[in-house]
Formats: sequence, C-alpha cells, structure tokens
Amino acid sequence: MKRWVSGIVCLFVFSLLMVACSPKPTEQAAEQENGEKKQEPVTITMSASHVNGEWLEEMKEKVEDKFPHITLELVDVPSVNDEEFADLIYKGAVPDILSVREQRRDFAKIREYELEYDFEEMIEAKGFDLSVYDESIIESLRNATPTGGIVGLPYQSNYFSINYNKDIFDRFGIPYPDEPMTWSEVINLANNMTREVDGVQYHGLTMNSYLAWFMFTQFKENLIDPDTNEVNVINSTAMKDIFEMLDNYASIPGNVPDGEWGGVFEEGNVAMEVNWARNYDVEEGIPGVTFDFAPFPTWDANPGVGVEPNVSSWMIMDTSEHKDEAFDVIAYLTSAEVRLSYIRKGAVPALADPEIKEQFMADIENSEDYNLAALEEVTPSSGPPKISLFENEAPLRELMEKYVIEKRGTDVNSYLRDVEKELENYVIDEEGKE
Repeated sequence: MKRWVSGIVCLFVFSLLMVACSPKPTEQAAEQENGEKKQEPVTITMSASHVNGEWLEEMKEKVEDKFPHITLELVDVPSVNDEEFADLIYKGAVPDILSVREQRRDFAKIREYELEYDFEEMIEAKGFDLSVYDESIIESLRNATPTGGIVGLPYQSNYFSINYNKDIFDRFGIPYPDEPMTWSEVINLANNMTREVDGVQYHGLTMNSYLAWFMFTQFKENLIDPDTNEVNVINSTAMKDIFEMLDNYASIPGNVPDGEWGGVFEEGNVAMEVNWARNYDVEEGIPGVTFDFAPFPTWDANPGVGVEPNVSSWMIMDTSEHKDEAFDVIAYLTSAEVRLSYIRKGAVPALADPEIKEQFMADIENSEDYNLAALEEVTPSSGPPKISLFENEAPLRELMEKYVIEKRGTDVNSYLRDVEKELENYVIDEEGKE
C-alpha cells in the first residue's frame, strides 16, 4: 500500500515538473509553425535606389506579413556608380540588400568595393529553384561575375525593339516591319523610308546611342581579353560588322544622324527607332504618333540572337550580418506571388513561366492593340562567359558615337585601328590606377 501511494506521489511530482518545463501553448505553436523554431526578430535594410518608392512601401508590408520576425527598413542609397556611395562604405552604412539595374557594370563596381557576396551555397542549402527565372537572365547574371556564381536575384528585365511609326509606313504604302530582320535589312528599309514629302524630311532610322554596348553583346565576344587584358578590335568580326553597319546607317542621304544618332521619335517624322521598347508609352501613348513594336535586329553572323538582358536585381552585401534573412526577402520579392500583378501593369518579367510572360501588360488599356509578341521574338544573348574588369567602362559607346557623328565615311578598317589604340591606352591608364 505504501509502495502504491509512493508511486502515485512520484508520478504526480513528475507530471508537475513536465508541465513547468514545457513551453507555453503560444510559444509551442510559434515553434512548431512551419516546422521551425521561433526566429529572433531582425531588421533588414534595403536600398530604395532605382525602384518605385510606392511599390516598395507596399512590399514592406507584404514582407513583414510573410516573415513576422523581419522588419524591412527602406533606406535612400546613392547609385553604386556615384561618388557618394563610397561615403556609405566609410560610414559603415551599407544596406543588407542593394538594388542594381545593370548587371555587368554594377556587379563589377560592387566587386571593386569588396561588397559582392556569392550566395550559391545558400541557394543549394535552401533547395531554392533558380529555374523559376528566365534561363538567359540567370546565365547573364552568372557571366557578369568572374566565378560564375550568383550574386543577385532578378526582379525585372528590359525589352529592346524597333519602335516604328505606323503613320509613316501607311503614308508611304510600305508594309509594317513586323517580322524579324537583320541589321542589313533594317538599313535597307531605312534607306527606303528616308525621304522628303510635302516639305517634311522623314528619317528612316534613329538609334539610342546607349545601345552601342548592347549591340556588341549580340556576338558574345570579348572586347578586352579577360585573362590578359589584351584589346581585340582589328581582328574582331563583331567590331567590323558593327562599324560597317554604323557607316551604312550614318551615310543614308537625308537621315543625317546628329548628337542623338538621328531624329527624335516623338516629333513624328522618324519611321523607325532602335531603342529600349517603348512599352512605358503604351498606356498614355505618344501624342501625334501611332507606334508599334518590331523585333530587335539580329546579325547575319549570329541570326536570331538579340542583346544581353538589361536586368534589375537585388544583391546581398557581403557586410550584411543577416544574409540568410536577406535572401528570404529577395527570394520572396522576385517571386511570381509578388511580381505577377506588376507584370500585368507593365513591369518586364524576369520569370521563366510562359503563362506569366503572356500576362505582360494585361491590365493596361489598349495593350492588345500592340504587337507585344515581337518583344519575345528573338532569343536574348547571355553575353560572353567572362569579361575583363575594364570592359564595362571601356569607351566603346563614345568611339561609336564619334564615328557616326564626326567620322562617318572614314574607312572602317582604318578607324578600327584608331579604336584599338584608344582602348589600349584606356587599359594602360586603368592598370596604372591599381
């Protein structure tokens, strides 16, 4: 009997101890949520550079709902290419997450500041699937780093196209340039579209000079050898093809490219414009211009291949003390769950799902009147697999512009020798700064 009572007492005491040591119901629920232990609260700082502020305010609320332990703090950060960015580093005020908008240039600059963080291993550890993003974009992001790793996740891309004025084609009775064309075909069409009618000079073609570098990426060649920094211009098929095209473009009688490489599309007397796609003008339109899209021109030597994507990405800084949480934030912000509604409003998708791409601009009135399929007609280039540290800032655009504006008609091979010499001097100067 005593033994039985004693056993009951021991069992009672043991039960009390178990209750006392057990987590409270709310704590236990928190720990068991998603099969994880309760996470400590953290503040993640994220740059608001290059990103619509209103959108980020919406995302702050969504991120904090998705991850209750994370407070997302939005901070104003100068562009990585501004001198003021170096002040942030000196002050120790670099955010956990940085927004960049041109991978080749901006990744290189972040690397120069020793802030680049490759989170490939984290991706593998988390089982994160990179195939949700467009394959050419991920390949391009890998090619923008010396190691081929992943230092940013893409949230938005850009489209490039021929924007053309339908009114001018209608007036001249010439079919719209809806089908893919090579650069030589575009130049021939521009010759035909350049004419004076009823006292109005019509320009067949104009180009955005800032696309000079992107044209070069269509060939996947290196301008400067990434291992030796040797300049490759004179023997480059790409450079010869590009400058011969520019010579033909600049020599079209009546087209007369000026400081903007041609006329102004908005003025209504330019038939075609090689530029970023004017999808941002679809909703409001361009007063006096009825325009549409045609595929970006490709080269005979590399048919069907467009330019390298111009990608906006989120990077995690190497100085961040909360890299794991920062990754969770950018993985969420670049997901279909977050991006779809903005893609429907005109944000160019970086995601791979064809059904998502088909919803591009779906919420924009009259978008069905535009040939949006033309923007996906050519395959984006991923650029060369590795580039020199000096290649991004090489003055290729300036040398192209000089040829178009000042040196058109000069023998191409002769000018390419000048280009090579200019770039060699540039590399020497840059190496001297190291």
